[in-house]
Amino acid sequence: MDFPLTAIASIMHRVAGIALFMFIPFVLYFFKLSLESESSFDMAKVLISQFHIKIFLFLMYFVFLYHLFSGIKHMIMDIGYFETKDASRRFAIVSLFTTLFFYILSVLL
Repeated sequence: MDFPLTAIASIMHRVAGIALFMFIPFVLYFFKLSLESESSFDMAKVLISQFHIKIFLFLMYFVFLYHLFSGIKHMIMDIGYFETKDASRRFAIVSLFTTLFFYILSVLL
Protein backbone atom coordinates (compact mmCIF):
# COMPACT_ATOMS: atom_id res chain seq x y z
CA MET A 1 0.00 0.00 0.00
CA ASP A 2 1.09 3.51 -0.74
CA PHE A 3 0.18 5.68 2.25
CA PRO A 4 0.37 9.47 2.00
CA LEU A 5 2.94 11.26 4.13
CA THR A 6 0.27 12.69 6.43
CA ALA A 7 -1.05 9.19 7.20
CA ILE A 8 2.47 7.93 7.95
CA ALA A 9 3.09 10.92 10.24
CA SER A 10 -0.18 10.29 12.06
CA ILE A 11 0.55 6.59 12.50
CA MET A 12 4.08 7.39 13.73
CA HIS A 13 2.57 9.82 16.27
CA ARG A 14 0.35 7.07 17.64
CA VAL A 15 3.20 4.54 17.75
CA ALA A 16 5.37 7.12 19.54
CA GLY A 17 2.62 7.61 22.13
CA ILE A 18 2.43 3.86 22.74
CA ALA A 19 6.23 3.65 23.02
CA LEU A 20 6.27 6.49 25.54
CA PHE A 21 3.55 4.78 27.56
CA MET A 22 5.55 1.54 27.56
CA PHE A 23 8.63 3.51 28.69
CA ILE A 24 6.95 4.75 31.90
CA PRO A 25 7.87 1.70 34.06
CA PHE A 26 11.56 2.10 33.17
CA VAL A 27 11.49 5.79 34.08
CA LEU A 28 9.77 5.04 37.38
CA TYR A 29 12.27 2.26 38.15
CA PHE A 30 15.27 4.54 37.56
CA PHE A 31 13.60 7.32 39.53
CA LYS A 32 12.98 4.95 42.46
CA LEU A 33 16.51 3.58 42.20
CA SER A 34 18.05 7.03 42.20
CA LEU A 35 16.14 8.15 45.31
CA GLU A 36 16.41 5.02 47.45
CA SER A 37 19.94 5.43 48.81
CA GLU A 38 23.38 6.61 47.83
CA SER A 39 24.45 3.12 46.79
CA SER A 40 21.34 2.61 44.66
CA PHE A 41 21.97 6.02 43.06
CA ASP A 42 25.47 4.85 42.16
CA MET A 43 23.97 1.67 40.72
CA ALA A 44 21.56 3.75 38.60
CA LYS A 45 24.50 5.80 37.31
CA VAL A 46 26.33 2.62 36.34
CA LEU A 47 23.25 1.25 34.58
CA ILE A 48 22.64 4.46 32.65
CA SER A 49 26.28 4.65 31.60
CA GLN A 50 26.04 1.33 29.73
CA PHE A 51 26.09 1.66 25.95
CA HIS A 52 22.85 -0.17 25.15
CA ILE A 53 20.95 1.78 27.83
CA LYS A 54 22.29 5.07 26.42
CA ILE A 55 21.17 4.08 22.91
CA PHE A 56 17.74 3.21 24.27
CA LEU A 57 17.50 6.54 26.13
CA PHE A 58 18.55 8.53 23.04
CA LEU A 59 15.94 6.65 21.01
CA MET A 60 13.24 7.35 23.59
CA TYR A 61 14.26 11.01 23.69
CA PHE A 62 13.79 11.20 19.91
CA VAL A 63 10.40 9.48 20.24
CA PHE A 64 9.42 12.00 22.92
CA LEU A 65 10.42 14.95 20.74
CA TYR A 66 8.59 13.53 17.72
CA HIS A 67 5.45 12.92 19.77
CA LEU A 68 5.64 16.44 21.22
CA PHE A 69 6.04 18.28 17.92
CA SER A 70 3.59 16.05 16.10
CA GLY A 71 1.07 16.59 18.89
CA ILE A 72 1.50 20.35 18.59
CA LYS A 73 0.95 19.96 14.83
CA HIS A 74 -2.25 18.02 15.46
CA MET A 75 -3.52 20.64 17.92
CA ILE A 76 -2.84 23.45 15.44
CA MET A 77 -4.68 21.51 12.76
CA ASP A 78 -7.59 20.91 15.18
CA ILE A 79 -7.92 24.67 15.58
CA GLY A 80 -8.45 24.91 11.82
CA TYR A 81 -5.09 25.79 10.29
CA PHE A 82 -3.24 23.84 7.56
CA GLU A 83 -6.21 21.60 6.79
CA THR A 84 -5.77 21.38 3.04
CA LYS A 85 -4.07 18.31 1.61
CA ASP A 86 -0.95 20.16 0.43
CA ALA A 87 -0.61 22.29 3.57
CA SER A 88 -0.98 19.30 5.88
CA ARG A 89 1.70 17.43 3.93
CA ARG A 90 4.09 20.37 4.23
CA PHE A 91 3.23 20.77 7.91
CA ALA A 92 4.05 17.07 8.51
CA ILE A 93 7.45 17.61 6.88
CA VAL A 94 8.03 20.73 9.00
CA SER A 95 7.19 18.85 12.21
CA LEU A 96 9.59 16.03 11.31
CA PHE A 97 12.43 18.42 10.48
CA THR A 98 11.71 20.41 13.65
CA THR A 99 12.04 17.18 15.62
CA LEU A 100 15.34 16.34 13.90
CA PHE A 101 16.66 19.87 14.40
CA PHE A 102 15.94 19.95 18.13
CA TYR A 103 17.20 16.38 18.61
CA ILE A 104 20.52 17.14 16.92
CA LEU A 105 20.79 20.46 18.75
CA SER A 106 20.18 18.88 22.16
CA VAL A 107 22.54 15.95 21.54
CA LEU A 108 25.32 18.29 20.45
CA LEU A 109 24.89 20.55 23.46
